[in-house]
Amino acid sequence: MLKGRIRTIKDAIEFIEREYGVRYSKTRMHVIMRVKLKAKKKSGRPYSVKKDPKKEEEFKKKL
Repeated sequence: MLKGRIRTIKDAIEFIEREYGVRYSKTRMHVIMRVKLKAKKKSGRPYSVKKDPKKEEEFKKKL
């Protein structure tokens, strides 16, 4: 598949239908991606709202 271009299950369904002429339901595509391809959702890493950017830069300089 197009690495980085398929971001949602809907995108995957549309890609498979366009390229191969096969239509999958959302549930079936989820099973294919999650179970067979071992794909996982990407999510951002959490950070503290108390984080101080100046202190972070100072810390990085000390390393």
